[in-house]
Amino acid sequence: MKIALSLLFLMAMTEYSQQQDAETNDAKNGHDIQYQTNELHYACGSKGICRCNETRKGYLIDCSRRELHNLSLVIPSNVTLANFSINYLTLIPKDTFRLTTSLIMINISRNNISELYEETFHYTTQLKTLDINDNLFTQLPTNIFQKLVHLSVLRLSHNYIKELPEDIFNGNSNLNLLKLSFNRLRLLPEGLFTKTKSLIVLDLSFNNLTSLPKGLFDNTTSLKALFINNNNISYMPPDCFRKLEALGDLVLHENKLTVLSKTMFAENVRLRNLDLCDNNIARPTADFFPETKKLKLVSNSITHIPDGMFQYFKNLSQIYLSKNRIESLSNNAFLGLNCVYHLTLYGNNLSSLPAGLFKTTNLTFSLDLSNNSLSVIPRGLFSAYGRNHGMLILQLQRNNLTELRNDTFLGLGSLAYLILSRNRIHSIAERAFLGTHLKCIYLIANNISNVSNNSFALENIDIHLYKNNILNISQVALNGVGNESILYMNCNQLGKLPSSTNDNIICVNDESYPSLILNSTFQRLASSFEMQGFECKNIGKGKNECRPCPTGTHGGGFLKKCIECPKAFFFGCDTYKYHDCVCTSEFRIRCCNIYWSLRSRYFHHIYRLS
Repeated sequence: MKIALSLLFLMAMTEYSQQQDAETNDAKNGHDIQYQTNELHYACGSKGICRCNETRKGYLIDCSRRELHNLSLVIPSNVTLANFSINYLTLIPKDTFRLTTSLIMINISRNNISELYEETFHYTTQLKTLDINDNLFTQLPTNIFQKLVHLSVLRLSHNYIKELPEDIFNGNSNLNLLKLSFNRLRLLPEGLFTKTKSLIVLDLSFNNLTSLPKGLFDNTTSLKALFINNNNISYMPPDCFRKLEALGDLVLHENKLTVLSKTMFAENVRLRNLDLCDNNIARPTADFFPETKKLKLVSNSITHIPDGMFQYFKNLSQIYLSKNRIESLSNNAFLGLNCVYHLTLYGNNLSSLPAGLFKTTNLTFSLDLSNNSLSVIPRGLFSAYGRNHGMLILQLQRNNLTELRNDTFLGLGSLAYLILSRNRIHSIAERAFLGTHLKCIYLIANNISNVSNNSFALENIDIHLYKNNILNISQVALNGVGNESILYMNCNQLGKLPSSTNDNIICVNDESYPSLILNSTFQRLASSFEMQGFECKNIGKGKNECRPCPTGTHGGGFLKKCIECPKAFFFGCDTYKYHDCVCTSEFRIRCCNIYWSLRSRYFHHIYRLS
């Protein structure tokens, strides 16, 4: 009897051992094991929950979006790519990757992991990419990445990390990209990047940094792109970026910078994009900036542009000075800039411009002077250059212009799009646009009541005149207008249309405002229209279609669509004393332009009334 029981026990143990060996062999041959509750199971195959296949980069185990709550999986040793993202994981066991020495990529992003063991990645010494974005980490062990000597991409964004050990990246000399954005970092250790000499892209944006320690970037000499935007930085050491000779993009917008050292960017000879928008800089000088190609100073506290500020900027071609407090510009404000591709000055306090402002500067693509208080365009503003500018787009909407002379646009022989909406224009001289190559003029919502001069003598041009109070349009006014040209206007107040030119006039209303088709060259204009009460959409082949928002709706730069105007109960109708912002019986604003702006991690209402 005892012998029989012993034989049965031995047979059971042998069968169990064979089963275990079979499972181990299957795992080694590429069959994953699925984990449910506390049991080990196959993850691939006909009953598996993961996708496993050979790719060009190696053998992939994709267990993303599988509602996994734990990860006690036996992973085959030949796996090279492992994806466990978008699950409900809270813990990675210490030995999860013990047998996976061939792994070159691990993705455990978008889970609920709050802590990692120091040994978690010690066995994956060949790892090149590690993504642990979107988890719940508040801190990381000092030596967690120590053994990852081949690591080139490390993503740690969208966590709750408050501080980092000074030695945490000491073993990562081959690191090229490091993302630490959207955390809660307040201070960085001075030696944090001492060993990351191969770093090319570093993202520290959307944290709570208030200052940068001296020497922080002294060893990251290969750095080409540095993002420190959306923090609370008010101080940076004068030589903070001194060793970054390869730096091409430096983004510092939405901080609290007020003063910059004169030598801060002196050594950044390859800097092409310097973004200092949304700070509190009041007095920039020529010594501040190197020979960057793109300079962004939007939304600061600048009141004055010093003479010759840009005279040493031989490569500067794009200047963004919008939404400051600039009240005046001198003839020498842009002295030294021989060629400017894009210049924005919208949203300042400019009431006049000097005639010689662009005397030595060729404007080659676009100029935005909208949302100021300009009442007149001085004679010679564009002709003083001596030859035609290459400018294609001129934006003058939302100013106080009252008339257009026949020499206003002299010198703009290449001009294609002219935006003059929402001024106070009541008079347009005969042949006011002669010499340009205009395709489209926007004169929406001005004070034009009578069109009698031959102002629009151009071929193949769209003229937008609606939202005016035009009572009369004469036959003389349409003489010289090309057969393919079209005047869009509200016709309900007209006595009659000129009999021989009905094909040139299209009557529109709130439901039939014409759209504008813009190719990829004019993408910048589409973006501007979206901030001015238009809705633009991509219609394929690199083209955008922009249409004015109808009465009762408003457009927004971030929303990129027309939405219904809000109720006015909070502010009251008296707040909206503008010519086309009218409260209805429903206490609703009939016409407005309220747009949203993404600032840090939340939205602000920004009210811009039409």
